[in-house]
Amino acid sequence: MPGLDLATADEGNTLTILENLGNGVFRQATQVPFEDRYIATAVAAGDFNADGVADLAISADDVQSFPGFNGAVVSFLSSSVFTYDQIPSTVGPLPTCVAYADLDGDSVSDLSACATDEDSGEGTISFLRGNLDGTFEEAQTIPLGDIVPGHLVVADVDDDNHPDMVLTDIGNSAFVFFGSGAAAFGTPVMLGLISEPQGLVAARFDDDFLLDIAVASRGAARVVIFRQTAPRIFSGGTSEQAGLLPVDVAAGRFDADDNEDLLVLNNGTTDVTVLLGNGDGTFDTQETVTVGNGPVAIVTGDFNNDGKIDFATADQDDETFGRDIQSVSVVLNGVSPPFTPTITPTRTNTAPPTRTPTPTSRTPSATPTRGTPLPTPTPAGPGDTNCDGRLNQQDVLTVIARIFDGTSGCIIGPVRAADVTRVVRLVTQ
Repeated sequence: MPGLDLATADEGNTLTILENLGNGVFRQATQVPFEDRYIATAVAAGDFNADGVADLAISADDVQSFPGFNGAVVSFLSSSVFTYDQIPSTVGPLPTCVAYADLDGDSVSDLSACATDEDSGEGTISFLRGNLDGTFEEAQTIPLGDIVPGHLVVADVDDDNHPDMVLTDIGNSAFVFFGSGAAAFGTPVMLGLISEPQGLVAARFDDDFLLDIAVASRGAARVVIFRQTAPRIFSGGTSEQAGLLPVDVAAGRFDADDNEDLLVLNNGTTDVTVLLGNGDGTFDTQETVTVGNGPVAIVTGDFNNDGKIDFATADQDDETFGRDIQSVSVVLNGVSPPFTPTITPTRTNTAPPTRTPTPTSRTPSATPTRGTPLPTPTPAGPGDTNCDGRLNQQDVLTVIARIFDGTSGCIIGPVRAADVTRVVRLVTQ
């Protein structure tokens, strides 16, 4: 019996597909190269043309759009098993996420990508309306004001049969945009302040049938839970301890009860914190599971067809299989010890530090603090973020990467969204 497969967008301009043999063991099925001009930031999966075979899409920086710095969404439409036709679409600059969901309520799923306006520094969502044949229309812009999105989840949060958008703002907060249909959204509702918000998930953590929101807080080493106590009304937020530098979260029922549980992926301690739900919005720590080095994203599914929910992580810094060979850790539920990881390689070519591989639509979110100054000027000026004595598009890529990995370039201190916009202006002036 076949099982769920996995896909990662690798740093070496490659989409890697891992085929499930049906028992939770994976092998590399194919690698799909895409143009060097695209630097992948996230990947999403779905059946775009309703043919029963999963298709894929990545959000990406388009380095050849200089000086415009537009981003791209590249869809990979399956023409046969593990064979794909690639279709690029232009979206807003600096995309950090991509989601496949019905955003306009017409029963056909769409693609949406986070973006940042290069002139104003304000956030947008690039909305690509889906067609029945698996293609997507030209991107439309949904303005977000001064909210700059890092992660995006589309869900019917308030149970009114209209899709809503839940997103993290790289300025240390999270918001819900409640939809009224046809990709129209009202005034954002702020959930609360979060120290360096990263991945998020919407799930029912109590018994009131309304979706709640959990957000990984990289700066606080915790996961913050916002319970929806009435439609569109949220609690002030409670938090549970996680490991060092949590970057992603996932929800599911991992034990025998009917309560929703949480997984928190910790980049700094290279492990996953398992939080078992009590059914009232609180959690108990069950165990900590070690995965490959530098995990950046997590996804759940029943990988060995035993009726239990497992999980997998994309590991950015793992070199178990050799230098520049990243990995995916597959962790099966119910094997002694309760969660047992196995690691599968995903080859990537040597590349400059940019973004990271991810097996889901989530990608490592921005981690700046507002008001942080740009780096000390170098001989080429304050926009020379990689200190090579030149102002060019590599400086823009470096400042973006600095937001995500905390180490790129010669920038001192955390970076905020306005820093990216300022570097773009300095490079293009």
